Amino acid sequence: MEMRALVSCSAAGNGASDRFRLSNVSPWITSARGASGSDSPATVKLGSSSMIRAFKGVSIYKNKTRRNVLSQRNKQFRPMAYLGRKDLSSPDPTSFCDNDISEPQGTGSINGNDHSAVRVSQVDEFCKAHGGKRPIHSILVATNGMAAVKLIRSVRAWSYQTFGSEKSISLVAMATPEDMRINAEHIRIADQFMQVPGGTNNNNYANVHLIVEMAQATGVDAVWPGWGHASENPELPDALKAKGVIFLGPTAASMLALGDKIGSSLIAQAADVPTLPWSGSHVKIPPGSSMVTIPEEMYRQACVYTTEEAVASCQVVGYPAMIKASWGGGGKGIREVHDDDEVRTLFKQVQGEVPGSPIFIMKVASQSRHL
Repeated sequence: MEMRALVSCSAAGNGASDRFRLSNVSPWITSARGASGSDSPATVKLGSSSMIRAFKGVSIYKNKTRRNVLSQRNKQFRPMAYLGRKDLSSPDPTSFCDNDISEPQGTGSINGNDHSAVRVSQVDEFCKAHGGKRPIHSILVATNGMAAVKLIRSVRAWSYQTFGSEKSISLVAMATPEDMRINAEHIRIADQFMQVPGGTNNNNYANVHLIVEMAQATGVDAVWPGWGHASENPELPDALKAKGVIFLGPTAASMLALGDKIGSSLIAQAADVPTLPWSGSHVKIPPGSSMVTIPEEMYRQACVYTTEEAVASCQVVGYPAMIKASWGGGGKGIREVHDDDEVRTLFKQVQGEVPGSPIFIMKVASQSRHL
């Protein structure tokens, strides 16, 4: 059987009705026939190699009969992008829509959905009614994988339940070349995406400077970091706050306090959260004091500084016990001990693996597993 295929290539260039539009009329487009019988979805990428912003849309199709058919299916043609005003001499290229525009500048759709279905005022009114100070109309999803997908789906579900439309909040994804190569779901379901460098996460999703830069470039109101990556870096909320962008997460001070193993255990005790027996079990933060800033003297009382202090603490806590470095992680700065001799042998190893870190002792939870 002979198999044949027709490949049609098209491009867009200058020469449209004004300097803010592109055209793809002849000779820019090659077609198998004089008229197209269907819409042509595409992704438009704008920007330089260091920062690329992508918009998903569909071409204009002016066949009157087809318009009537679509209308009967309750589908509408929507603008691929507004220029912000009808006065093209003063466009707003960063905005998809503008409340002052009663008629679209063009036709098409963004991800097949209508972003103007929920007026900005509805979100503002909702925020005011619930005591909010600043409405959020757009979010940069500064993560990937399951975390990004769950956030996008959750926001869409809440938006539909609250406003009757999934599109009250614009969701912008970050996309590495690796994510784009596998057509990652969080890119496909986002309203738009920003292309970022590939490689290890310190080049992209864990890069605080890049995330702040992306937030400014897209003009979003808020950033959600997901989990992992930069989500536990206290520099991120402070850096975003300095640029007037909301961080959807804890404050930097809370991150610093809870990111420290000794500090978080002391805070848990103060909040009457059950903890395993440990070298700081006897330390009590006074009621009414700050749960974020722990007095240095109390912090020191929960630590062990010498081998003999570690031995004495293990005897109180009970064997088997763990010698742990507060700044440790990934298997570094932690040893399980079963008697005094092992403590004397392994205490120096823990100190050496995480130099300068405070050390504490904690009872082993033998009937547990890591999730």
